[in-house]
Amino acid sequence: MKSEDKFFMSFFRGFHADPPQNVLEGFYRIAPEAVEVEWHIDENTFEAIYRENGIEKISFFLENGEWLETKTNLRLEMIPAFIKAELEKNWEIMNAIELKTPQKREFEFITRDKSKSRYLLFTDEDGRITQQYDFNEESIL
Repeated sequence: MKSEDKFFMSFFRGFHADPPQNVLEGFYRIAPEAVEVEWHIDENTFEAIYRENGIEKISFFLENGEWLETKTNLRLEMIPAFIKAELEKNWEIMNAIELKTPQKREFEFITRDKSKSRYLLFTDEDGRITQQYDFNEESIL
């Protein structure tokens, strides 16, 4: 990638970073099998993009090494069965992400209904829909 391309990409992902030791230690506590790790910094938050057991993940850390959140791209078979079954009553699941913090676990789904309208859904770990956005409405932007 040319240097000017990297400059423009930095606006979208933050700047490439070499994290301090305490951030690395915090990272490897939660992702001991991480490979292909790429680090970025946005203000005071370090972002690690990596693969673990073949799954793409993104984790966020403060400068002191405190873990904030991990986003995990889920294959359909990785979605908890009871949540998947409930959603599939009304929607086709197109994409799923697990959002995990020290306090909670949630899921984000891109779905479509029988008329092919697409929705962004958030559920709690019990499968209750907490937020729903229609991609066809301007409110999603």
